[in-house]
Amino acid sequence: MNRVITEKPALLCVTPHFGNSVPPAGPAALLAFLHQNDCNDFAFTDFRTWLPYRCKTFNEMGAFAETFVLDVPELPIVLKLLKAFRDGNPSVVPERDAVFDDYCTKRLLNPKYVHQYLVTLERFFASAWKQHSHVQFAGFTTWTTNYLSTLIAAAQLKRANPDAYVVAGGPQVTESKNSAVLALEAMLFDAVVCGEGEQALFELYREFDENGRRAGTGHIPGVLKHSSCDTEEGAEPRKLLSLKTLPTPRFDEIDLSAYSGWREHGMLPYQLSRGCTDKCAFCSEWVFWQKFRLSKPDASVEQISELQQNYKLRHIAFTDSLVNGVERRLEMFAENLLSNEIDVTWGGFMRAQMTPQLAKLISRAGCTFAFVGVESLSDETLDSMNKRRTGIENVEAIEAFANADVPVEIGLITGFPGDSRERFMETVKGVMGLQSRFPGKIRVSVEPFRPTPNQPIYNRMHEFGLEPALWDEQTLDLEPRYSDITSQIHCSVSGSNQGVDRLGELHYLGKVIKSGPKPSNEYFAVAWGRPEVLDFESEFVRFRPFVGQGLHNWCSVRALHSDGSVRFSILSGDEARGLQALLRNVDFGDNPFGDAAFADAWDDLAVEQTISGSLHPDKSASHRFTEALHAHDLMVASPYWAARIIDNTEDGLLIHNLHDLVRTYRTNPALAPILRTLVDRPMTLEQIADSTSGLAQGVDRNDLVPVLEYAHELGVLSVV
Repeated sequence: MNRVITEKPALLCVTPHFGNSVPPAGPAALLAFLHQNDCNDFAFTDFRTWLPYRCKTFNEMGAFAETFVLDVPELPIVLKLLKAFRDGNPSVVPERDAVFDDYCTKRLLNPKYVHQYLVTLERFFASAWKQHSHVQFAGFTTWTTNYLSTLIAAAQLKRANPDAYVVAGGPQVTESKNSAVLALEAMLFDAVVCGEGEQALFELYREFDENGRRAGTGHIPGVLKHSSCDTEEGAEPRKLLSLKTLPTPRFDEIDLSAYSGWREHGMLPYQLSRGCTDKCAFCSEWVFWQKFRLSKPDASVEQISELQQNYKLRHIAFTDSLVNGVERRLEMFAENLLSNEIDVTWGGFMRAQMTPQLAKLISRAGCTFAFVGVESLSDETLDSMNKRRTGIENVEAIEAFANADVPVEIGLITGFPGDSRERFMETVKGVMGLQSRFPGKIRVSVEPFRPTPNQPIYNRMHEFGLEPALWDEQTLDLEPRYSDITSQIHCSVSGSNQGVDRLGELHYLGKVIKSGPKPSNEYFAVAWGRPEVLDFESEFVRFRPFVGQGLHNWCSVRALHSDGSVRFSILSGDEARGLQALLRNVDFGDNPFGDAAFADAWDDLAVEQTISGSLHPDKSASHRFTEALHAHDLMVASPYWAARIIDNTEDGLLIHNLHDLVRTYRTNPALAPILRTLVDRPMTLEQIADSTSGLAQGVDRNDLVPVLEYAHELGVLSVV
C-alpha cells in the first residue's frame, strides 16, 4: 500500500540540543493519545536529527566555581531575544556585546562559538519553517537544555506564519513558571501546558480547531495562557490520567532510522509508571508527575509485544522515575515477560532497594542495565537529602544487581549543601571498593548539585545553608517591560559546600573514580548511557576515521553549512588530508563554506559519492519507518546517510549514517545506481526491481530484493 504524503495542520517537535540517541518518549505518548481520541492531524519533526550539532549555552558551574540556578539560566540572552522579537527586528539573536561576552565567559563558554551557534540555529529554523509552511498549530517539548533554541524556533515560526498557534510543554516550562510566563508575555508562546500533557494538548487543539486564534479565550486546567498568567485560574491543576487507560506509544510519525539507539539495538522508550514514591530534597521530577501511578503488568507486556511487532523493538529504555517503585509490580512484570517468552532486553532508573532474588529474576527476564541514584554512602547526607535509604542499603542493592550480572551505573551528587569532605571521602572509598569487587560491572555518573525551582530544597535554601542571589540590575534593564517577572529570578547561590568544595568534589571524582577500573563493553554494550554533547568549536567540520573492515584509510566528514544544513561525505585518506589543508586557511569567525576554495573542494568531492548527504529541511520532513517493504511502497534515499563505492568486491559499497561516530556498513555495489536515482526520485519496490539500473553487475531481480530489504532495514531507504 502506498504511503500518501500529507501536509498535516499540526506539528509536534523537539529542538536541539538535548541528546537524541533514542526517539523521544513524550511525543510518542502524545501522538498515541491523540490517535486514540480520533485526532490524526499531528505530524512530528525532531529538529535535533536535522541539526546534529549541539553547543552548550549555559553551565551549572562558573569559571570560579559559582553555583548557577537553573531557572532561566540564559536570562541575559533570553531578554535580548524577547526584546528583538517584540521590536520586530529581522534577527532575534542578540549581537555580541560586553553583556553577551560577560555572560559566556563567567560560565566557561566561548562567546564567539555560542553566538555562531545561535546564528546558525536561526538560519536553520528560518529554512525549516518553509518546509512546514502549512503548519497552523505547533507543540514544543522543552527541557532546560533546549529552552533557548525553542524560543528561536518559535520566533522564526511566528515570523513565517504570524497566525500559527504555539504551545510549549515539558519539564522546563512546568518547573520554571518564569520561563513560561516570559515567553507568553512576549507572544512567542500562545499557551503552556504544565505537567502531564496528553489531555491538555488534546483539549487545546480541539479548542483551536473550533475557534482558531480565539482559542486563547477558553479555560483548560493546567494550561497557562497570556490572559491567565497572573490568575488562580492559570494555576488550577487538572485530573491526572490513569496509566491503565493509555495507549501504546506511537512512533509512526517518527523516522526511527535517525536514532543510533534504534538502529544498533532496536531501542525505544517505554514506561511502566509515572512519578516516584520517594521525595528527595534535590529532585523536581516527582513534583512534575505529582503522584506515583502504575500500569498493569500484563497490559504493559501486551504493549511491548505490540512495539516489537510494529517497530522491531529489541531493547527498552524505561523512562520511569523508578522502575522498581513497587517491588511486587516489578516482579509480576518480569514473570509476565518470561511466561509470554518476550525476547527483549531493558533497563532504567531504579531505587537502591533490590533483593538478590528479585535481581536474578529481572536478569533472567532481560534486564541488562540499572541506573541507581545512590547520591552518597553517608547516612547523614542521605538523611539530609530525604533519600529514605542508608549507605548499607545502597551497597547491598548494588551488590544484588552486580551478582545477578546486571551492570549498574551509580549516580553521585557533588556539592550537596551540608555534605562534608569527610562524608564525601567515605562515599568515594565505598564506590572504589565496589568497582574493585565487581570489575567492569559498575560505572559512575557524576552530577553537580544544581538548584532548580521545583526542588523542595529551593524554597528552604536558608535551612540548607544556601544564600540565593538575584540577577543584577544590568541584566534586568536589558528589557525593563518584564522586570516584574525577572526581578524575582535567582541567578546563583553560595554557601554550604559550594564554591571550591563543590568544585573539588567534582574534580576528585573525575580524576580518581573515572581513572579507576573501566566499565566493560561486555556489560554496558546496550546501556542507556548519557548522550554525547559536542562542543560547537570543533563541529564546523568534523572528521571521523573508520575502524575495522579494512577501512583504515577511509573516514567520514560532516560540515555545517551557512544555510543551516549539514553536508556529509565519505573520504579517502588523501582526500581528507587535502580538505584539512584548506581548512588551515579558513577564518572560523565565519562559516567554512564562505571560503571559496573550501566550498569548491567540497563540491568536487561530492561528485565522487554515491550519495553525498545533505541533511536539510527540504529533504527530511517525510521519511518514516515501516516494518516491512511491500511492492507498492514508495521509497527514497534517506538524507541521514552517505554512500560510496570504495572497491570492486561484492561488499564494495560503503554506507555510513550521519549520527554514528565510527560504525559503517558494507553491501553490494549493485545498490549504488539505485541509491543515486532515489536521492531525488521516489520509486516503488516493484519499479526498482523492474528497472534496468537495478540489474548492474549481473545481479538479477531475486538477488536484488534482499539487498533492498537490507538497505531499508538499516534505514538507508525510507518509505514516504
